[in-house]
Amino acid sequence: MYKQILFLCMAMTAGWGATLQVCASGCAYSNFQAALNAAQGGDAIELRAGEVFEGAFVLPYRTSGGRITVRSSRWRELPPPGTRLTAAHAPLLPK
Repeated sequence: MYKQILFLCMAMTAGWGATLQVCASGCAYSNFQAALNAAQGGDAIELRAGEVFEGAFVLPYRTSGGRITVRSSRWRELPPPGTRLTAAHAPLLPK
């Protein structure tokens, strides 16, 4: 019984990491590469919608498990997974 409860609690918290916000000013990170370097498994990197992020970005090797998600700061306004985006969605995305 106790093992099942512990497993359930661990499963519910797995994948919940920090959200690292990236934008030109007013966010924790103003540089996308710096956010990539700081991210750990389970973290999400949010790029501010409408802002331009240029460069050659490198995903550092990680020994810790878990995915790092890169998403728009306005991801909640995007259509559900499996739905094709159109030009009308462009303001909701970083460039």
